[in-house]
Amino acid sequence: MLTRKLSKGESCVSSPLTEPTPLFGELREAEPVPWAALGPLAGPIKAIATLTQAPAAIAMQSVLAVASAATQGLADVETLQGPVSVSLYLVTIARSGERKSACDGLATYAIKDVDQERERQYRNSKREFEAKSLEFQRGLRRKPKNGFDVIEGDLSDPKVDLAPEPPLVPTILISDVTIEGLHRRLEAGTPSVAVMSDEGGQFFGGHSMKRENALKTAAGFSKLWDGASFSKSRASSEPCVLYGKRVSLHLMIQKGVAQDVVGDPMMKDQGLLSRVLIAWPDSKIGSRKIRKDPAYIAAAIKSKAVLLTYNERIKELLNHELPIHPETRADLDPRALKLSDLARVKLEAFYNRVEYASNKGEAF
Repeated sequence: MLTRKLSKGESCVSSPLTEPTPLFGELREAEPVPWAALGPLAGPIKAIATLTQAPAAIAMQSVLAVASAATQGLADVETLQGPVSVSLYLVTIARSGERKSACDGLATYAIKDVDQERERQYRNSKREFEAKSLEFQRGLRRKPKNGFDVIEGDLSDPKVDLAPEPPLVPTILISDVTIEGLHRRLEAGTPSVAVMSDEGGQFFGGHSMKRENALKTAAGFSKLWDGASFSKSRASSEPCVLYGKRVSLHLMIQKGVAQDVVGDPMMKDQGLLSRVLIAWPDSKIGSRKIRKDPAYIAAAIKSKAVLLTYNERIKELLNHELPIHPETRADLDPRALKLSDLARVKLEAFYNRVEYASNKGEAF
């Protein structure tokens, strides 16, 4: 819980003549966007911020989430403890009217376009599967023999056709999900998906994060972030273990929800918050004016051109053939990106700084 120490003589009780006593202290100013660290993503982020006049950090989170979704199935990255997934979990905190949806809409345009085309193809594939399945069922002619029903043909014979397999659900974006629903989606669909919502309060306030479900949900998402295997065993269904799956996460929430999430001891102790990149930018509401001056018009034209190139690249990545394990239909088997010697030295130095800062009384 976030608390604030009362000043001498200050009452903790509000009256009609006084402002309500805040339950938490003032937040410090947000740190600036680390432009130098964003590489080729800096251009699209600045373009979205220019067109929406939203805080650049909101655009940054949306673009990082899309970049994660577009690349997480293609490669892992080497760390000090071996290769790990490049999937990102992000939470963006901003008040209503801060243009979160506008930023997210521009950033995710390419994914939604690809999903729309894949959905059309999936509907056709599903109709073909249903027709083949019906034909297969009709082909199973049973004749009585010695009082028993037997299927004509020896199923061990390679000439005997097996039942057709349903097509995999190919779409990437998921806006509202439970951990059980996500498990089923990964079992029956593409091995790389993205949970993204500009109404993240629905997730934190919904079925998944009710007290009796919160620990299970947090643990499940933590395992998926790690790229670890994910198992399910229920009396109502066959046991299932998922390997080689990747999930990106980006939830946009408002201040009130953020206080509950960030201040929840269970979320911290379970380890989910340590896997999440959180951005809480300073508001720009009140400073966003309609501009028609030549400088802004030129900047807007340039920004649209940058986003066109960005969307083409994201589509190219999303349509790249995923590295699937040869003995499976949808288990990823990505290559590992190796650390250079210089990168390893920097990573070791960073590790040592974080470890020292985790001592009692230090920053962490």
